[in-house]
Amino acid sequence: MRIFYKLITGFMIVAMLTVAVAYVGVSSHVTISDSYNLVKEAILVTDSLEKMKFYTYEKTHLYTKLIVSENSTPEEYELLKEKSGREIMEMKRSGIPATGSKEFEEFNAAQKELMEEIDKALEQEQEEFNERTEYLNLVIESSINSILVVSLFALILSMVIGAAISISISRPMIRLKDAADEIRKGKLDTAVEIRSNDETGILADAFNRMRVVLRNSLAEQTRINERLHRSEARFRAMFDTAGIGIGLGDLDGSILDSNPAFQKMIGYSNEELRSMKFTDYTYHEDISPNLTLFNEARSGKRDRYTIEKRFVRKDGAIIWVRLTASVVMSAQGEPQFLIAMMEDITEYRKAEDALRESEEKYRSLVESTDDSIYMVDRDCRYLFINSRHLTRLGIKDYKGKNYRDIHPEERVKTFTDSVSRVFEKGESQKCEYESDGKWFHQTLSPVKDPRTGMVTAVTAVNVVSSDITARKKAERIILENECLASASRAKSEFLANMSHELRTPLNSIIGFSELLKQTTCNEEKHKRYVDNVLTSGKHLLDIINDILDLSKVEAGKIDLIIEDMNVAKTINEIAGLVREMASKRKVILKSELEPELEFIKADHMRFKQILFNLLSNAVKFSKSEGGVVTVAAKKEGDMAKFSVTDTGIGIREEDMDRLFQTFEQLDSGITKNYGGTGLGLAISKKLVELHGGTIAVESRYGEGSTFTFTLPIK
Repeated sequence: MRIFYKLITGFMIVAMLTVAVAYVGVSSHVTISDSYNLVKEAILVTDSLEKMKFYTYEKTHLYTKLIVSENSTPEEYELLKEKSGREIMEMKRSGIPATGSKEFEEFNAAQKELMEEIDKALEQEQEEFNERTEYLNLVIESSINSILVVSLFALILSMVIGAAISISISRPMIRLKDAADEIRKGKLDTAVEIRSNDETGILADAFNRMRVVLRNSLAEQTRINERLHRSEARFRAMFDTAGIGIGLGDLDGSILDSNPAFQKMIGYSNEELRSMKFTDYTYHEDISPNLTLFNEARSGKRDRYTIEKRFVRKDGAIIWVRLTASVVMSAQGEPQFLIAMMEDITEYRKAEDALRESEEKYRSLVESTDDSIYMVDRDCRYLFINSRHLTRLGIKDYKGKNYRDIHPEERVKTFTDSVSRVFEKGESQKCEYESDGKWFHQTLSPVKDPRTGMVTAVTAVNVVSSDITARKKAERIILENECLASASRAKSEFLANMSHELRTPLNSIIGFSELLKQTTCNEEKHKRYVDNVLTSGKHLLDIINDILDLSKVEAGKIDLIIEDMNVAKTINEIAGLVREMASKRKVILKSELEPELEFIKADHMRFKQILFNLLSNAVKFSKSEGGVVTVAAKKEGDMAKFSVTDTGIGIREEDMDRLFQTFEQLDSGITKNYGGTGLGLAISKKLVELHGGTIAVESRYGEGSTFTFTLPIK
C-alpha cells in the first residue's frame, strides 16, 4: 500500500474516532440538557410554592399586625402605622373579618391548612428536585465517563495507528538511512531488502539500483584512476628516461618541468630551469625566429612547430638542437601549455659541414673511378650517374631517364627486384650479371642518414657496378680444375671401393673353390662352402647390376614399365627378401599399410628395387643389439607416400647433404663395418624421380632414420 493511502486511511480512522467522540458528546449533551430541563422545572415549581408560602405568610403577618393595631395603645398604633400603615389600611378596606369572629377562625384554619399543603408540596418538590439533581449528576458523570472512555480509546487507537503508520514509514527509512551510512563508509555491497509496493519499496528499489550504478561507477572510476596512474607512471618513466630532451613550458615562455636528458643537454638543473624562460638560454640570433613561431602557437594559429636553433649551455658552450613544440589544449579548446622535444644535433651539423667540405672531393673520386656509379629512386629513375657509366651507356645526360629505357627487359626485372628489396629491407643487395660478353659485380646500397650513419628511411639506392670479367675467367679456370680434381677423387674412391667390394666376393669364391678342390668334406660342410660361394657370387652380381643400373640411368636408357601394382602384396614380397637378414641381426620387421591404398601405377621391378635398397639399408645399419624397422604406406591426395623407419645408428647432421650422392658413404669406417658401394641410395633417388616422385630423409644421430618417398597413384 502506498504511503499516501496509508496516511489517508489513518486520517479517516482518526476522523471516525473524532466523530464517535463528538457523537458521544452530543448524545451526552442532549441527555444532560433533558435532565437539566427537568431540574429547572422542579426549581420553577419550588420557587412558585416558595412565593405562595411567602405571600400567604405575609398576608397572615399583616393580618396579625392589623389585629395588633386594634388592640395596641395609641403610641404603639402610631408606631405600627408608621411602619406598615398602608398595608393595614388596605386590609381594613378589603373587609378582613374581625378578630374572634367565625370568619376569622375559618380564615385562620384555611390559612393554616394552606400553609401545610404548601409545605407538603414544597417537601415533595424538594424530594423530586433532589432526585432530578442526583439523576442529572449521574447523567453528567456518565457522559463524562463515556466521553473520557471514547476519547481515551480514540487517543490510544490513534496513537496505535499513528505508531503503525510511523513505523511502516520510518522503519524502511531507517534501513535506507543505515544502508546509506554503510555506502558512505565504502561498503558498496550493502543492499536494502524491502518487499513493498509503496513508495518505500520503490525508493528501496531505486536505492539498490543507485547502489549498483554507484558501485559500477566507482569501479569504473577506480579502473580509470588505475589506468590514469599507470599512464602517468608510464609517461613519467618515458619522460624521465627518454634519450631526447623534453620540456614543459607555460604560455609566457616559463619552464614548468624538464627531464634529465634536457638538463644534461643544457647544463642547468630542473630547479634552475623553472626560474628561467626559454629565451634566457637561446642564442641571441635565434630568439626572434623562435618567438615568432612561439607566439603563433600560443595564440592558436598553429598546433606545433619545428625549428633548428642554438642553445647556450650553462658553461657557455653553444649547441645545436632540433626542437619540436606541440600545443596542449585545455578541455575548452584553448592553448594551455607547450611540450617541447629537443634533440642535440650538434654533431649532425658538424657532419653536414664536413660533408659539404668533402662533397667535391668525393665527387672527383666518383668521377675518376673505373667503376660505374649511379643512384636511382624507387621507380628506378636516375638521380645521378658518373661519367664512367655515362660512357658505358653511350648517353650524355641522365636527367629524366629511367633504367627501363636503357637496359634490356630481362635485366630490368632483376634490377627492379633488387631495388625493391633494398627499399623494403633497408639492406644492401649484391649480384653478378653478364652483359655484352662481360661480367659485372653490382652492389645496391640504401642511402644512409648522414647524421647517424644508419638507414632511417630509404629514399634512394646507390649502385656500384664493377667489371669482373677477368676475375670470372680466373674463377672458371679454378672451378674447372676443382671439378676435374673432384672427378678424379671420386673415380679413385670408386675404384678403391669397387676393388674392395669385388675382391671380397672373389676371394670367397676362389678360397671356397680351392677348398672344394683340395679337401674331401662331409656333406654339411660341403653345402656350407657351396652356399658361401653362391652368396659371394650373388653379391658380386648385385654390385655389377648396381653399376649397370647407374650407368643406364645417367645415360637416360631406362624405360619404366608402368602397370597396376598391388601395394600390400609387393611390400610383403620385399619384406620376405630381407626377413632372414633381419632375423640374423635381431631386427623386428613391422608394416603399417593403409587399406585405402590398394593399387598404384608404377614399374613393379623398379619399385621393388627402391624399397629393397631402403629396407636392406635399414636392417644393415641397425644397432648390434637389434631394433625395429617399420614399413609404412598411405595415401596423400594424388600421391602414395612410403616410408622406412629404423632405430639404427642414425646420420650426423653434417653428413645429410652427402646422401643420395654417387659413390658416397658417410665415413671410411662404414665400408669396413657394413660394406656397400654407396650406389643404392643414388639409384633409388633417380628411380623415384623417374616415376615423378620425391625422396627425403629425417634422422637423429644415434636414434635412427626415416626415409620417405612419394609416387603418383595414377
